[in-house]
Amino acid sequence: MNTFGDRLSRHTPALFACALVNLLLAELMIAAGLTWPSRSLAAAPTLAATHLVTLGWLTLLMLGALFQFVPVITNRPLPSQRLVLAVLIVFETGLGLMLAGFLGIAGPAGTLLPPGGALVLVAILLALADLLPPLWGAAHSLSARCVLVGSGALLLTAALGICFALALRVPALAAHAGALLGSALSAHLLAGLAGWLTLTAIGVSYKLMPMFLLAPEDRGVLGELVFAATSAGFLLGVAAPIGYALQRSPAWLLLQTAALALIGVGIALY
Repeated sequence: MNTFGDRLSRHTPALFACALVNLLLAELMIAAGLTWPSRSLAAAPTLAATHLVTLGWLTLLMLGALFQFVPVITNRPLPSQRLVLAVLIVFETGLGLMLAGFLGIAGPAGTLLPPGGALVLVAILLALADLLPPLWGAAHSLSARCVLVGSGALLLTAALGICFALALRVPALAAHAGALLGSALSAHLLAGLAGWLTLTAIGVSYKLMPMFLLAPEDRGVLGELVFAATSAGFLLGVAAPIGYALQRSPAWLLLQTAALALIGVGIALY
């Protein structure tokens, strides 16, 4: 029988250490005046620093936390400890290629951007291969369901990111799908911030706070409403801008407003 210590990730400190380095690099770029506000939001160094924060800091930090917390949330061990280390290596390699691609977007180094994004997606798939089996086995839990939906949002965020990377390197693709890509940018941001980071944080906190406070874990109808409102708001918020780009119907804009309102209601109830 596994002891509880055997269930926890041995490589989480390494993920946290790399996340801190990524954050420090982003802060150094900002302090050196290489990014916004000294340069535009669309400038290549700004995009590099943005992904250092959102991927290198926040996402890697969240994955490291999940490798530690999912066994606690589900009371089940991770299928593989070695996979955690593989996730870190592939993720950081992909992020490094992405940064080189952003900083050299106008030259030959720009070709590294799509492969870098693809490696980050592979790392995410490896991470989910380790996290989803225990989460799925505990899908009756509100915490697990929040993390499951958040994990789907992470996959969508990475997939949309690869589409943008290809568009940056293939001008013909950007010309043919310019409107769709412009709308997909808001979906990319919403999936990452509302779907992945927010829903996952809510799910983890619904397990950990009752543990720390020695309080009942069941959140009842209110907890289910939080899950339903935030999940529905995220799904509609991602679909609405893409639908508007395809049909240009005002109904999609109303749906997007309703989606943001649902997310706001969910957070307020939380």
